[in-house]
Amino acid sequence: MEFQRAAEPEAIGQKLIEMFHEHLLGVRVDFVFNSEEMKAPGREILARARVISGLNAWLAGECVAGEPEPFFLIEFSFPAWQELGIEARIGLVDHELAHCDFNALGQITLKAHDIEEFSNIVKRHGAYLPDVAHFKEALEIGESRNEQTRRELIEQIINS
Repeated sequence: MEFQRAAEPEAIGQKLIEMFHEHLLGVRVDFVFNSEEMKAPGREILARARVISGLNAWLAGECVAGEPEPFFLIEFSFPAWQELGIEARIGLVDHELAHCDFNALGQITLKAHDIEEFSNIVKRHGAYLPDVAHFKEALEIGESRNEQTRRELIEQIINS
């Protein structure tokens, strides 16, 4: 397994931070490629966000007043990245940045997904819970965006 700096996700991420994740302005977020496929039970993982803290943050040279300063790391599967088109790449970076958050004390933390559900349950029961209904509404809004609006967003990100 080899790691390398992920320049393209980083460039996309910096633009997305400016546009949609302002709470991350000035916060250390590192982007790396993993040379191997990443797996979880029963599925491939395209990317994952992590908080690097303690000894690992110290080893990464991130210290304030001698104390290790936590930071975010977003790791991408390089084989998976190569298979994605630009729209999916932008969406994936945006997704991982959405995990990067702060708790009530101002400490960095990872934010969980809005919904955890099985597609076959939704097929049987529809939007039976409030979070499923909210997700359905968000999906409908996203699908109703016209192609021109999505293309403009992509152009804005890749041409800046």
